[in-house]
Amino acid sequence: MQAPPRCFIVKSFTPYASLEVMLTDIGFALQRRHLAVTDHLHSNFPNFELFKRQFAQVSKHEGRRFVIDENSEHNYRTDGRSLYDVWNLPRFSFITDNPARKVDLLKDFPDIGMAGVVDLDFVDIWDEFQFPGRGVIPFPHGGPDALPQTPSTAERDIDVLLVGNISSALDTEEWLGASAGPDPVLRKAYQRAFERSVSGDESLWRILRAEFQDAGVEADPDFVAGAVCHLETHLIAHRRRSILQALEGRKVAFYGNQEEGEALSVSDDVTVHDILPFRDAVDVMMRSKIVLNISPSFRNGAHERVFYGLSRGAFILAEETRYLHREAEEELGVFFLPYDVSKVMDSVNAILDRPDAELDALRGRAVAHYQQHHTWGQRVDGMLDAMAREFWSGENA
Repeated sequence: MQAPPRCFIVKSFTPYASLEVMLTDIGFALQRRHLAVTDHLHSNFPNFELFKRQFAQVSKHEGRRFVIDENSEHNYRTDGRSLYDVWNLPRFSFITDNPARKVDLLKDFPDIGMAGVVDLDFVDIWDEFQFPGRGVIPFPHGGPDALPQTPSTAERDIDVLLVGNISSALDTEEWLGASAGPDPVLRKAYQRAFERSVSGDESLWRILRAEFQDAGVEADPDFVAGAVCHLETHLIAHRRRSILQALEGRKVAFYGNQEEGEALSVSDDVTVHDILPFRDAVDVMMRSKIVLNISPSFRNGAHERVFYGLSRGAFILAEETRYLHREAEEELGVFFLPYDVSKVMDSVNAILDRPDAELDALRGRAVAHYQQHHTWGQRVDGMLDAMAREFWSGENA
């Protein structure tokens, strides 16, 4: 019987983002499956000698071994070849963002690499570019094991929690001017793409592909990738700003950065805080009745805040995604935001106006469902199956 694989996890010190936390929790899930896991933490204070020794140690292991990293950030090369290919060391890269934002990095992907994307629609982008490697698999965001016990509704002092940055101060007219310039045809294509993106759950890649084609705009994959990034940035900022300004009548906490020059006017019910380290944000989720997650770039996947919030017993009010239709339809902890911002408070009140006992019962069902379907444990099981088929299928079990 083969010994379990050895896994080298390369992560980045990102206290205000979730990358370090997610890869740490993925490591815990792998350890519970009896894998030998070694971590390396990149930072602005690098220890390259330690990294080289850890990399060599796992590479020289004669049994099954592989590397996990995030977003294809660490494309080391030697003599014109990927270091992973030189050492015959399989690499799994967890692509946490839209791959359109990582095109240059993914073009340098190793031949012995496999990637996991958090949204099933993102496979389209991978297929379009034909990046190197052994292919791509769905690897949705997940979360840690649910806590044995979470606070009841009555014990939660925050009605609505919103965590997330507003990374653009542009209104839609300014954004159209910045994206399309003086070209009226391109401007119209962007405008129609934006209108479709705020009123449906199509992938941004498919929307822009279709609008450019209909308008007769010549758009190779690199151009479309750049356009997706422009649209995604504006869409997220527009939705977060608009929804935040519509919240009133409930105790709302907002943690996040705002773009310089952003004029954000909110009701007295909204308390605005500075950005919070992700580990601390997860603790605040445990005090919150609803975690509001506004990440409309995931139309067939979901942001990690959805699952970390569920693990802490919060209800999730999120952008509509085909990936979570069952959870929304069966009220398994997830509810969808309306496209019409004026109806957001109706959605909030439809949850919070219920009796506490009913919400506590719903919470119990939601946490149990989450634990069975959406933890990092389920995610790494799928990844390990794919890695075994691709890299170790010829070995004796």
